[in-house]
Amino acid sequence: GTLSQQRSRDRARPRHMVPKLFDWLPSSMSLSRWTPYELMLALAFSLGLAWLIRWGASKGYPARRLLGVGLFVMAGALLGARWLPWWLSGRPGFASAHELPLFAYGGFVGGAVALFAGARLGRVSLAGAFDAVAPATAMGLALARVGCFLTGCDYGDPCARPSLLASTAVQYPAWSTPVNAQLSAPAHVDHVARAWVAPSAVSSLPIYPVQLYESLLGLVLFVVVLQVDPGRPWRRGVVLAAGYAIGRFLLEFLRGDADRGLRVWHTALTSSQLLSVAVLCFVGAVACTQRWRSRRAP
Repeated sequence: GTLSQQRSRDRARPRHMVPKLFDWLPSSMSLSRWTPYELMLALAFSLGLAWLIRWGASKGYPARRLLGVGLFVMAGALLGARWLPWWLSGRPGFASAHELPLFAYGGFVGGAVALFAGARLGRVSLAGAFDAVAPATAMGLALARVGCFLTGCDYGDPCARPSLLASTAVQYPAWSTPVNAQLSAPAHVDHVARAWVAPSAVSSLPIYPVQLYESLLGLVLFVVVLQVDPGRPWRRGVVLAAGYAIGRFLLEFLRGDADRGLRVWHTALTSSQLLSVAVLCFVGAVACTQRWRSRRAP
């Protein structure tokens, strides 16, 4: 029943699924290759680019112009994901840019700004392009979070009490050596540092696979967004933004990693949850404005 009893049981005999995460095997750490997360992120970007070009072809836009807009959006998303949280956190020092985590909301903000600028420069309908990439963004979210699960980042909190969600718990493995404990899965390293498990433990505590929950959220949003009438400008993008903000706000309560965002105002809310509230307010304002304009239209 208690968390301490659960830790003792798990140290004695792991009872939950342990992901086989090949990137953490000591024999592979020296290889220069992409992580599962990077592969999934590249697939997500490719999907979004293909979707944008497909939409542009139906509207008569040259494929080369849409390709330029898509690459511009990708660059903006990557820059926003990497550097926006760094700037907001006071521009702390770092030895390498690879030390900075990718922040999902930063990617969305950077991608949206780049889409606005790219659509203007490429003389493409902003509302149309925004709605065109909405389904691909939802599917990209689903793919990227699978990559997070395989890589071990953005992991969940320990499951303290039996519940339906606790039945889906996973344990991340320990591949640590006396020379380099960082070969372990990030969740295992974190739990050892907090003294939740012994350094000799073969796995972390059972934790919520929030990456898979968010991947499921992306799949649901993909299906929902496709049901929205594409002839109504901005509607698909608004539905996607609202759905993600609500889902992300709730899933933050199950996150256990330090990269999920800073606590704000000494409350249980994180910066990601605060951004979710801001997105919902913005979406509500856009929806009210669109309805007011439609009523005033002759």
